[in-house]
Amino acid sequence: MPVTKKIILASTSSRRQKLLNTLGLSFIVKKIAVNEKIEGAVNPQKAILKNAEKKVAAAAKGESEGLVLGADTMILLGKEAIGKPKDFAEALKTLAKLSGKTHKVITVLVVFDIFSRQLEKRVVISDVSFLKIPPQTLKDYIVKFKPYDKAGAYAIQEDALFWVKEIKGSITNILGLPLEMLVSVLQKFGLTF
Repeated sequence: MPVTKKIILASTSSRRQKLLNTLGLSFIVKKIAVNEKIEGAVNPQKAILKNAEKKVAAAAKGESEGLVLGADTMILLGKEAIGKPKDFAEALKTLAKLSGKTHKVITVLVVFDIFSRQLEKRVVISDVSFLKIPPQTLKDYIVKFKPYDKAGAYAIQEDALFWVKEIKGSITNILGLPLEMLVSVLQKFGLTF
């Protein structure tokens, strides 16, 4: 008999919700307000792990049971950590940097069982190589999609897909929630698929 547990998604990201829906799981969404700003020369994986842990901790407050899922994604170009752009100019600068280069998409996944206090953390890294993208194409993309809530200022499921030369690793990681890893973690908590 399959195990059922209350699942709480510590994210209002529509992309993460759509991906989680593909697993056929019912879940509730908790809007969490945490400061995701990464400052100074910090280890990018540690920084986004801290962000994901803050989201999970905030979503678990006031709950007596259930699994809380939290994630945070960052783009890494060489040693430069790239988060979400604050405006048009920053989005354009970010996309111009990524044009013609390979970058890493790093997602940290945190799953916490409120009742047992069991915590699982995973890091998933995918490499994305972009073609050289004309500046006007970048401007048009920003105007059309307003990617201010997306790490790296793009979403692969939008027109940015046409810029991709090569992907190595999990495509769902690039979309915002590495489902292969999530399924593996949820199975540790007794869920079946």
